[in-house]
Amino acid sequence: MINSSKILKRKLNLEEIKIKVKELLFLSTNVIFANGQLSEKNSELIIKKQKSFYIINIIKIAKILYLAQKIILIMAKNQKKILFVSTNKSTSNFLVNNFSDLLFKNCFYVTARWTGGFLTNWKNFKSKLLSLKNLENIKEKISKKEQAACKLKKEKFEKAFKGIKNLISFPDLIVFLSIANKKLAISECKKLSIPTIGLSDISKNFENFDITIPVNIQSFNSIKYIIKSFLNIILRAYKE
Repeated sequence: MINSSKILKRKLNLEEIKIKVKELLFLSTNVIFANGQLSEKNSELIIKKQKSFYIINIIKIAKILYLAQKIILIMAKNQKKILFVSTNKSTSNFLVNNFSDLLFKNCFYVTARWTGGFLTNWKNFKSKLLSLKNLENIKEKISKKEQAACKLKKEKFEKAFKGIKNLISFPDLIVFLSIANKKLAISECKKLSIPTIGLSDISKNFENFDITIPVNIQSFNSIKYIIKSFLNIILRAYKE
């Protein structure tokens, strides 16, 4: 699992954190409209409540984001396999549109619904990936009916597995950007001791990721900023 305490023992780059605070403030990450009471765990991030919204401690969020970015940087420098997971349409589209430079750098993505056994039944899942590759390699002459059937099957597999078709073993780190069935996904990761980083809606109970980044789900620009920062860090690691 992620040894965050070891990373935190290193000297923090205060200038980097200051920059993150300014950028997050600009993106209105520190203001969230209140819908009912926040949980006690989340209330630790609240500076104060003003009528219909909360003011969030942006410095705490910036420090957590800094830690997550350092972990991703270390993983990328060591050429570890990093898997990004998103099932939200807007987040997934943004991820895929900005992922082209990372496709051959031990980075992968999943934008399909997380199904049980995705990791814990890896043998069965790998057979599905092999089926996709086999469909791509069909060159011999086949009937029009078979062509149509292959096309439909390929499109179905591409939609679900395009971002991981070259993933031949378990990822070394999974970054959850948005996902349904979070509990199931986290449970599988813990069973296999795969470290996780995840974004969590600050207005709800935090998810049990190894590193949980509280985000203002109402500010899509702040989510895009975080995703882009992760991708840029990986590119930087490969250039160094």
